[in-house]
Amino acid sequence: MKLLVRLFFISACLVSPLLAQELQNRSIVHLQTDMNKQWFVPVWSVTNIKSRSPNNTNLFSGIGYRQKTWWLESMVQHQWNGKANQFMLDFRFDKQSGPWHAYAEASPFLTNPKFYEFVILERKIGKGWSVGGETENVHQSGKDVFAIGPRTGHKLVTWSGLDVGLSGTFRINPVNSRTEALLYLVFNRRLHKKQ
Repeated sequence: MKLLVRLFFISACLVSPLLAQELQNRSIVHLQTDMNKQWFVPVWSVTNIKSRSPNNTNLFSGIGYRQKTWWLESMVQHQWNGKANQFMLDFRFDKQSGPWHAYAEASPFLTNPKFYEFVILERKIGKGWSVGGETENVHQSGKDVFAIGPRTGHKLVTWSGLDVGLSGTFRINPVNSRTEALLYLVFNRRLHKKQ
């Protein structure tokens, strides 16, 4: 059964770019520099390359708190795109519970009246593989932007504290029936404090 689920999600990720109205590549670098066992300094770099919408680059930094199975980050975000520079507050929560993984992000804009949210729920189904779903939304004056769909992921490399993962999703906006296919390339690195 697990093999069938994997094949279904892999096939969906391979076929979805042919069906999507917009393609997007999201390259992500995430560093956590420990201050002690619980507190750390998070830094993110997220670049979105899109086929139809304006590209953007985002830098984040702030303070983070960690327990055994979860972490929480509070940051300031600066986004550059073709239209304008924007500043946001950004709050991220990540929790691992057995085979289940949950991630939630909430981001109120400081430069205009918008609120961004992004949620992932996924389950490990084999060595390095996970399947689940995600939603990414922007609440704003006028028409909100919604996107929801299935996702699959695979951990490519774990080496010397560096984790590299590749994920894909096919999402639909139920308001306007617009579809998009996304490919995430994620680099995670935790920098431990020297004793």
